[in-house]
Amino acid sequence: MSKVSTLADVARMGCQIWANCCGQNCGHGAKLDLEKLIERFGPDCPVRRPRGFLSRMRCTRCGHLGASPTLTPNGQDVTQLQHRGYFRWSAPSQ
Repeated sequence: MSKVSTLADVARMGCQIWANCCGQNCGHGAKLDLEKLIERFGPDCPVRRPRGFLSRMRCTRCGHLGASPTLTPNGQDVTQLQHRGYFRWSAPSQ
């Protein structure tokens, strides 16, 4: 399995990136637009970095500042991943 450390790696692997709220008892998550992230932060932007783009995301449910990433294969049914225990939050309504 290849290491995924930058936004370019996420795109190359054909994954989707989700931001998960780090607020206590919130668990809200949302799919992010990978193309817009690459356009704004560049392809070499690290996915996990203490002061990276995820640390500046504010939850639309509870207002907490900061998120953690979850990567999923493109086209993967998020509800199936949720049932397997990959997510601690409910999939956003479309």
